[in-house]
Amino acid sequence: MDNTEKPGESNRGRKGINPLEQVRSNPLFSSLSQEAWEGLLPHMATLRLSPGQAVFYQGDPFRGFFVLLRGSVKLFRLAVDGQEKVIELIRSGQTFAEAILFSRGALYPVSAEATEESRLLHIAAAPYRKILEDSPELCLNLLSGMSQKLHQLVLEIDRLTLQHARERLLSYLLQEAGSQGLGENIVHLRMTRKILASRLSVQPETLSRLFKMLKQEGLVEESGKTLRIVDMETMRRALE
Repeated sequence: MDNTEKPGESNRGRKGINPLEQVRSNPLFSSLSQEAWEGLLPHMATLRLSPGQAVFYQGDPFRGFFVLLRGSVKLFRLAVDGQEKVIELIRSGQTFAEAILFSRGALYPVSAEATEESRLLHIAAAPYRKILEDSPELCLNLLSGMSQKLHQLVLEIDRLTLQHARERLLSYLLQEAGSQGLGENIVHLRMTRKILASRLSVQPETLSRLFKMLKQEGLVEESGKTLRIVDMETMRRALE
């Protein structure tokens, strides 16, 4: 990995927040004893990435997992024909690749790439796995996080296999409106239209037409990257 540094080499983030303090409160580290935490520090390194720069590629040997400190990272797979399928968009504070900790000799099953200026923390697999062996609480925290991600993936599979393109978009917008903390009918598009189209398994031009139709029908209003859902009840009924 390029552009790496030890966490202590740059202690403050953009807003003066110590990245280690940010990571320490994450459920994957919060139950660690101070001794275990300090023992893990030498096995961490921060990584600065520019837009389009890879974190790892599908098929690379698994070396560790990551905490995204700032920016955004897309996880994706490439089809045989070269078409990209976005699996997930990782946001600040989220972890990724930790599920592979339990697989010896594993390979990364997806590729990861920064979509904007990003800063990550890499945690080496072997030292963290050793700590897991002595910490039942940490294991439970890890399993809880994996269970939540599995639930989200099941919902994603349902959306892709049981819904048409329009329904996928409506489902996505309703889900985001309830989770961003911007108001129950406000959605900030946190990814580019191209990435969103891949996430919903539609062509970009199809997504553009769908957004245009929703605006023409008076279901949403758009201002830059922010959408206001005008008629949530009609959107919900469309998914019944």
